[in-house]
Amino acid sequence: MADRGRLLWMKFYPADWRSDIAVRALTLAARGFWWECLCIMHEAEPRGHLLINGKAPSPRELAAHLGVTVGQVRQGLKQVIDRQAASETAEGVVYSRRMVRDEEKRRRNRDNGKLGGNPRLTDSDNSGVIPLDNQSDKAGDNPSDKAHARQAQRLRGLEAQRPESTHTVGVGTSNGNGADSALRARAGAFYERYRWELYPEIRGVAYTPTRSVEGSDFDSVARLCASYDDAKVEKVARFFLEIPDDQEQFLKGKQRTLSMLLSMAAPIAERLWGNHASPA
Repeated sequence: MADRGRLLWMKFYPADWRSDIAVRALTLAARGFWWECLCIMHEAEPRGHLLINGKAPSPRELAAHLGVTVGQVRQGLKQVIDRQAASETAEGVVYSRRMVRDEEKRRRNRDNGKLGGNPRLTDSDNSGVIPLDNQSDKAGDNPSDKAHARQAQRLRGLEAQRPESTHTVGVGTSNGNGADSALRARAGAFYERYRWELYPEIRGVAYTPTRSVEGSDFDSVARLCASYDDAKVEKVARFFLEIPDDQEQFLKGKQRTLSMLLSMAAPIAERLWGNHASPA
């Protein structure tokens, strides 16, 4: 039996779907069309590609499969491609970037399990583990796999070492781990830049997080810095701050915290760099 026959469920994050800039740019009809396509792509081989019986369907074939008109299929495909909710291969096959990444990670985790469940057994085994870029697989308190859980635990440890302050994120001195100390330094520097430079420059108001928000802000910055180099963190932050209030309902009238930035980092990175939105 093919491997795809064993996966009878599909991983779905409602928060990701609702916060994805490209998806939200689609009309309601186009979102429904794209969801139907995702269900087909989940069953395809390779998973994540818009294939029926191993072949890219024509608009007429897809229309018959979905029970809609050819015109509706053409309009739906045009929207998801033009608004970057989907991508196309060099052969013109439509695919979901997120689903392809999830499938690669699922297969990698399965193979690691056969080796004892430790993705760090060799450098090559661990080289392709997808980092917090998706957070997009997902940023948050419930990492989707053990590697993310370990990284989240380490970053929480960094936050616990941070000197208490209501205004700045302390970087502190090295605790013997050069990588962790460097990450703290980068996170602290970007936090200061976001609060005192980027936010007032782009939003035109001061950024005044509460003490509880400040704590989660630092954790979010650390996750961002662990996933992207400084130049990409800056570009993603600028894009996030420049989103018009009326374009994203959940941002309207709210102070744009770094936790919000983290939740939108992956779709923004995909919008900026497409399939090249990998971390540093």
